[in-house]
Amino acid sequence: MAAEVSKKTILETALLRARNGGLRAVVIEDIAKDLKTTPDTIKADYTDRDALWLAVLSALQKEQRHFLAALGPGENPRQRLSLFMDSFVEAGAGQVVRGSFLAGLLQDVQYDEGALTQAARQLVQEELDWVVDQFNMMGMVDERFDLSHRLIGAVHGVTLLADALDDPQVLRRQIMQLKAWVRSM
Repeated sequence: MAAEVSKKTILETALLRARNGGLRAVVIEDIAKDLKTTPDTIKADYTDRDALWLAVLSALQKEQRHFLAALGPGENPRQRLSLFMDSFVEAGAGQVVRGSFLAGLLQDVQYDEGALTQAARQLVQEELDWVVDQFNMMGMVDERFDLSHRLIGAVHGVTLLADALDDPQVLRRQIMQLKAWVRSM
């Protein structure tokens, strides 16, 4: 007999799968197996894969907003940027196992021209906007967009590099250099 599961439990299981393997790991049949229920039970709340993926992206967006808001609210912008970069090093092994999570999300939805791509791009844009705000508060008004693109590109790029090399030390060393770059401003 299939177990009854709540919509919240389904979403939590989907989020865990997304964090560990990207959106492609969020498969209704696999979630049903994880929860010892049937795919029809999952589909009662999420009609298809896209509906479930949109719910996951929405939950990730809420998590990201909470995370960014919690980064040193009493700190100066350089310190907040440093804490932001530290979060990549703290995720260390997880980042190296799956590369840049946001880059992976964009790859997972790259052929979708609709709501999935919009939601994934919104995650990246919100992170970028937060970094732009930090540079703006540092008085880097004219350069804030260029600096933000460099920082976000470098942080996510180095996670992909560390993943390709299977070397978490690459991530740690490069994040330390990025933090020194920000401190020098």
